Amino acid sequence: MAANERPYIFIDTCSLLESCWNRTSGTGGEERFDYSKSKDEMFWGRQFASLVSMGDVIIPKRNYEELVKHSRNNARPDLASRAKHVLQKIATLHREGKIQIVGDENDPFADAILLSVALKFRTQKNMAFITQDRKLSEDLESIRHFKSVDNRNGYDIKIRRISKSGALEEHRGLGTHKHREHKHEFDRARPVQETEKPKTTSSKGWWES
Repeated sequence: MAANERPYIFIDTCSLLESCWNRTSGTGGEERFDYSKSKDEMFWGRQFASLVSMGDVIIPKRNYEELVKHSRNNARPDLASRAKHVLQKIATLHREGKIQIVGDENDPFADAILLSVALKFRTQKNMAFITQDRKLSEDLESIRHFKSVDNRNGYDIKIRRISKSGALEEHRGLGTHKHREHKHEFDRARPVQETEKPKTTSSKGWWES
């Protein structure tokens, strides 16, 4: 049954770069990101442990390369600092087998690869995408409801964003004027308690499935 299989969970670059920070405005009206220890602990602690216990957490290679590029941006030290902070977390989690970084040199740009995998696995796996990008979210929602795709096995796509508190939430109003949501295992997932040991991801690469 589709509902009993471990889903693929993809995290977009923009969400990673807001996983520990909240957008604010500076005195001159410029955009700024303030570090939030509570948000950091919520997302990379309880929320991430819940994701790992539920499915295979994946960062496409193109998204990882975006982070590396941002970490070297001398013209934007704030962006570089955020990217370095996230890369350190990813390095630790990758060593522990809790995050997969997968892709090859022929992959398209970051947003396109997320749309590509959504199409590729639409009828094969349950998937979740974590992104702050509203336009990407709307494109993913459209793929969810492609009428030309025979989804007889009942696989679904869930689209979430990281809230100001660090918890995952639905994009407000996404698809509500067109579609009706149905409950899925991803919606019922509870945060893993600190005393629980999260499961590690499968050793099988998602791209080869």
